[in-house]
Amino acid sequence: MTRKTSATGKTKVKRGRGNPNIREVGKATQFKPDNKETGEIDPRINRAGTLKPRSTRMLEELLDREFDRELTVKESGELMTALQAMIRDMIHNKQAAGRIELLARRFGKVPQAVDVNLTWREKAAQQGINIDDIERAARKAIEELSARSSDGSGSRDAGE
Repeated sequence: MTRKTSATGKTKVKRGRGNPNIREVGKATQFKPDNKETGEIDPRINRAGTLKPRSTRMLEELLDREFDRELTVKESGELMTALQAMIRDMIHNKQAAGRIELLARRFGKVPQAVDVNLTWREKAAQQGINIDDIERAARKAIEELSARSSDGSGSRDAGE
C-alpha cells in the first residue's frame, strides 16, 4: 500500500491491485494448464465432473450408497449406517423436513387418507372456515366500494 496526499491535504491509502484475499506475493489464483513434461497437474480442477444424478434411478442408487455408508459415532465409537444416524438425528431434531423428503423419495411417501367425495364447502367446514361469513364480508366490501365510486369519494380524494 502506498500513501498519497490529495489536494485537500488529506492522506489517502492507495491499495494494490489484484486479489485482496491473497496475502502471499506470487501465489497463483487461476487454474494452471497441465504440464506434460513434469506431469504436474492442478489439484483444484474437478476432473471427475459433477455427481448430479440424471434420472430417478440414479438418484435412488446414490441415496442407497449414501444410506449404506458406515459412520462412527464420536461419543461412543459405535458403528452405524448413515440411515441409522439420520433416523437417530430425526428423533432428536425438531426440523427434519429435508431428511423426511429424502426418506420419502427413496422409500415412498406415507399414505394419507383423502376423502374425494366432499364438496369444497364441506371441506372448508371441516377446517373450521365459515363460507357464509366470507361471502357476507365480500358483499359488504363490494357495496362499500361501489358506493364510494358513485359518490366520487374514491381513493384519489383521500390524500387531499
